[in-house]
Amino acid sequence: MAPTGKRLLPLFSILIAASAHAFTLYSPFESQVEGISIRNARYVGNLTTDEEKANAVIFRSMRPFIRNPSFDPRAPNFRAPMMIHEPYIDELKTKGITDILIFKDPEPARETSADQRTDIQIENDALASAGFLRPYPYTFNLRGEVIERDVNGEVPVDDYTKRGVRDLPFPWKSFASRNISFKDVCVMTVKALKLIRQVKLEAEAEPLIGLDGAPLPRRKLLFHCTVGEDRTGSLAFFASALDEQSTFRRNPMRIKEIFVDQACRGGYSSGNAGKPTAEHNNVVGAIETELTPFVAKMSYKILRGFLRWDHLNFRTCDFDLENDDEYDATVAEEPELYAPSSYRCEKSTDFPTTIPKDPHVVVWPEIFDAD
Repeated sequence: MAPTGKRLLPLFSILIAASAHAFTLYSPFESQVEGISIRNARYVGNLTTDEEKANAVIFRSMRPFIRNPSFDPRAPNFRAPMMIHEPYIDELKTKGITDILIFKDPEPARETSADQRTDIQIENDALASAGFLRPYPYTFNLRGEVIERDVNGEVPVDDYTKRGVRDLPFPWKSFASRNISFKDVCVMTVKALKLIRQVKLEAEAEPLIGLDGAPLPRRKLLFHCTVGEDRTGSLAFFASALDEQSTFRRNPMRIKEIFVDQACRGGYSSGNAGKPTAEHNNVVGAIETELTPFVAKMSYKILRGFLRWDHLNFRTCDFDLENDDEYDATVAEEPELYAPSSYRCEKSTDFPTTIPKDPHVVVWPEIFDAD
């Protein structure tokens, strides 16, 4: 029963708190991957048979965090709303995951917190303790530029044959206010696709031999953002679209089916029907205004062949397409295929009809604002 005078916010909504850093939610979607119980874990690609799923090497999910059971936004000095969940990391090891890509910008700690690590640093530390190491000891700024250089002052070039944990600070909003350009997010996307391609190529090749002369375990990659819906969904869509690119000349609308399957079903934008749309906290609006136009532009590049598995060239990111006459004319002629408004989701068919019963998720059926 709600206390008198308190206004209820919807289930699955953003948790309300005094700090902007308290902005968080968990995905309402249950795992689709056997052996991984992280919420919204899914296979990437058009995998329909049990055999295809058993041989899968590319996975996605929300981050391996759970709600902090002691979190109370009404307390004056509340603790972090989310916390790393080591059993999830154990599952990734058991599943044979060798590579993890954290595809999100960092969330800084509250100024009053004793632990000043970002969420990415917390995850990296937990993964390192479990044996997942970073190929390179460098980090990025919010535009994806390297801010730690090697001993010679050079920016290292990522070697995608090296296994381990990587992070790319991909944002989902506030591009302009943070001076993040189309090129910045495009380059980060291409880097992520290069890693996905390398893992797929190694999976199709003969096993690599380690220093001890034994075959190395088959490479498997899992990538995630915060809840595994928007940034993760867009990357899963791009990778899956590239897998089927050869069919688009015959059936260009197939790319929209892939978008629905890989992005909308996993909660992209309003695919998660619980994502906030209120004026003071319009998450769906921010996605449709900033991330979705980027998705539409990248889809255009894939449909036109400017971006291919055999041509993941950073130079394609030099062309934003904003105010490009040819792009604008194409969008006007075929809006159902190219317009950003055509990349919008109905409620996902996987959206739950009841409160998830995951024992590791602390569900509050009623969340109150501070009025």
